Amino acid sequence: MDPANGSQNRDLEPPTAMQRLGNAERDIHRMTGDVSSLLRLGNQQQQQLQQTQQLLQQQQHLIHEQQDHLAHITRLLAQLSPQSQPAAPVIASPPASTAPESPAQATAAGAPEPRIGNPERFNGDPKQVRPFLTSCRLQFSLQPRTFATEGTKVGYTITHLTGRARLWGTAEFERQTPACASFELFAEEMLKVFDLGSSSEEASQELLSIRQGRRTVADYSIDFRTLARRSPWNMAALVDVFFASLADYIKDELVSHERPSTLDDAIALAVRIDRRIQTRRRDRGRQNPPATSSRHVPTVQPSSPTTPPNQPDLSEPMEIGRASLSPAERRRRISSNLCLYCGGEGHRVANCPLKAQAHQT
Repeated sequence: MDPANGSQNRDLEPPTAMQRLGNAERDIHRMTGDVSSLLRLGNQQQQQLQQTQQLLQQQQHLIHEQQDHLAHITRLLAQLSPQSQPAAPVIASPPASTAPESPAQATAAGAPEPRIGNPERFNGDPKQVRPFLTSCRLQFSLQPRTFATEGTKVGYTITHLTGRARLWGTAEFERQTPACASFELFAEEMLKVFDLGSSSEEASQELLSIRQGRRTVADYSIDFRTLARRSPWNMAALVDVFFASLADYIKDELVSHERPSTLDDAIALAVRIDRRIQTRRRDRGRQNPPATSSRHVPTVQPSSPTTPPNQPDLSEPMEIGRASLSPAERRRRISSNLCLYCGGEGHRVANCPLKAQAHQT
C-alpha cells in the first residue's frame, strides 16, 4: 500500500470518542471564559450606571437650590420695586400672596439671619427695663431661627441680667415659675418687679422740673423729647413747658418771634437762636479778648478806694443797679453759676456784655 494514501485515509477517519470529548471540553472552557468576560462587563456597566444616577441626583439637588435662591431674589426685588418705581393705578385688590414679607418670614424662607449686637445688660434700673425688653424683642424678631422656642428666649434674657436683676431672674428660673413658660410672661413679670410707678406720671413730673441750665438747646432738647414721648400731654402743653424751661437769654430772643404751634417747630426755633447767640459770643470774644483769665474774678480792696464816691469800680462784681453785692447774694450767684456782675446765665464776669458796655461808656 502506498504510504501517502494511508495517511490520507487516517485523516478522513471519523474522530474517536476521546477526541470528541477533548474538543467539547475545549469549547466549554472557551464559552466559560466568554461568559465571565460578559459578567465583568455587565458589572462595570452597572457601576457606571449607578455613578451616572448619583450625578443626576446631585444635579437635580443643585437645580432645586438654584430655583429656591432665584425665588428668594425675585421676592426681594418685588419688595424693592414699589420704592424705586412709580406706583401703577390700582385696578383690583392684590392677592394675599403679594403682601410684603416680614423680617421673620424672609429669614424663614432661607435668607441668612442678620448679625446684630447683644442688648446692654440690665442691672435692675427701673428706667432701663423697658428699653432692655424692647432690645430683646428686636433680637428675637430678627433672628427667628436662633430663638425658635420660648425657652431659648427666656434663657437668653436671663443671661443678660446683672446685679439684683440677675438674682431675681435666677430665682424665677430655678423654681420654674409660670413666668418662665414664655418670654412675654417673663417680660410682664419683669415690669411688675422693676418698672416702679407709672412711666407717664414720672415723665410729667420730670417735664415740670427739667431746665436747660448751661447746656445748649440742641443738647437739652434730646432729654426734653424723650420725656415728651412718655408723657400724656397735648402739643400745646408741651410747647408751653418747653419755652418755660429755656434759659433767660433764649426767652429774651423769643419775644420777637411768633409762637410755634408744634414742639418740633419750637425746638428748631430755639436751636437756631441759640446757635446765633453762641456764634456772636465767639466773634465778640475774638474782637475784644478779656484782659484777665476767665477763671479770675477781680476784687476791690476796701482800704484803698480809687474811684469817686458816685462811680462804682467796674472791676468789682456788680448788679445792674450798680450796688455792691452782699455776701449772701455773692454766694447765691456762685452756687447757681450766674454772672457775678449782672446776674445773667451763660457767661462769667470776665466776658459779661453789660460790663463791656460799662467800660466803653
